Amino acid sequence: MECKHCGIKMDNPILFYDHEDKCLDEQRINGLIKNEGGGQPPVDYNSMTVDQLKELCKSNNLEGYTALNKDDLIKFVQENIK
Repeated sequence: MECKHCGIKMDNPILFYDHEDKCLDEQRINGLIKNEGGGQPPVDYNSMTVDQLKELCKSNNLEGYTALNKDDLIKFVQENIK
């Protein structure tokens, strides 16, 4: 995955989204972009692989996701991770 703010590439989704959040905050602090929506941008789970979605579930200590296909995993993540 590639950060849309600075172009850095990362394979680990947890590290990637943490980096992207920090990168976005840094750009806001430096006045390069404005936070018009007031919150974090939505995560595009469709761009993630099944393995990345499962790693995200695992890192959030969720259960009952291992047998799900990608569409069901996306729905599961959206319902269980806020």
